[in-house]
Amino acid sequence: MPRCTPAPDGYVVCKPAAANMSALPDGRVLYYNGLEGSENVKSGVGTELAPYTRNAAVRILDLRGATPSWAVPVQPTGGGSNPDVRSGGAGTDDPLGMAGVPGRPGDGFVGSAWGTLGGPEHAPSAGPDDTAANDEEMFCADLAGLPDGRVLIAGGIDWYNEPVASDTNDGDDANLGFVELGGIRNTRVFDPATNSFIQAGHMHHPRWYPTLVPLADGKVLAASGVTKLVKSTQLSSVRRTESFDPATLSWSENYVGPASENTMPFQARLHLMPNGKVLYTGSGQAWAPFGQAVDEALWGLQQFFDPSTRTWEVVGPAPFGVHRDYPYSILLPLEPPYDSATVLELGGALGPSPGGVVAVPFVTRTTVDRQGQLTNRMAASLHEARWSHRPGSPCRTGRSWPPAGPATATR
Repeated sequence: MPRCTPAPDGYVVCKPAAANMSALPDGRVLYYNGLEGSENVKSGVGTELAPYTRNAAVRILDLRGATPSWAVPVQPTGGGSNPDVRSGGAGTDDPLGMAGVPGRPGDGFVGSAWGTLGGPEHAPSAGPDDTAANDEEMFCADLAGLPDGRVLIAGGIDWYNEPVASDTNDGDDANLGFVELGGIRNTRVFDPATNSFIQAGHMHHPRWYPTLVPLADGKVLAASGVTKLVKSTQLSSVRRTESFDPATLSWSENYVGPASENTMPFQARLHLMPNGKVLYTGSGQAWAPFGQAVDEALWGLQQFFDPSTRTWEVVGPAPFGVHRDYPYSILLPLEPPYDSATVLELGGALGPSPGGVVAVPFVTRTTVDRQGQLTNRMAASLHEARWSHRPGSPCRTGRSWPPAGPATATR
């Protein structure tokens, strides 16, 4: 069969590729694509990408037999809709929401500063009620496995033009207005036993490119992400974390004071460590574009988030003293008695947005022990500098890989 075929309405539909994926407990693979429908753009992405984009298509790949096979889940795009879209709303009905500021404390730098001054809260976005076919896109969500084998998918995109003076989604013959990628609060849980999604409680903050981290108690931490991407008037990513409880399918915001807020890049590299805290390695995605933040100089600090106190603490500078953009980051296999854990980071680029655009070959090992002692070591460099790459899982051998270099330790 051809990869792309025209639909009866002339819209080109292509087979979904694996932009995001998760291995299921039964050996199958859940995946969905990204930028679905972008092949229909004819004149320019600035005005046509939003109306032509469609929600990510989901598939399940089964490699257990002699021949690969595919299945379509009960909800082919995950189901749901953006809970912040008002029926009949035009976006321009809410000028402050369209501007993206002041928002609410935790939405970003502006929202938190405004809240500290005692200003009234306001919605951080006001997406128009355009076609429902592109307002709950999962491409820029994150995934995390739950203890019972289900898969949590949180965040994503609502595509729309802003302001919408004329839009083919509404029957007009032209697309006037510029593309906006609004973060969404949607939460979905995929159940492999039924090949279907359920809609869980919505997050407190819209998040485009968040990070999900499974915790020791079975809950999942959500951090970072942005409320709006192109018009990023909040001047930073979401500053507050929240935790998902699989038992109640609901989120709790983690806030006890200013130490609960933190500035991080999109898709911040976060890992649960043996000391019970979540490590931010000083890395993430800074080049989106529009990934800049007014306080992005702080991205180059390694930090711990303590789920028990719901606060952040600075450990020290990242290995190169600046933020590391788009490295591959993976927690290496743990060894009994599990008193330490090591994060391997490969490649990337150095410097906060928008400066990190030149790949580096550097490899680092960041180790944390049960007492919270953190050690950064240089390891053998890659043969080729790589940025935004996706290696496979490391092979298990009888030797440590890569070889460790001199250590620098901080608390």
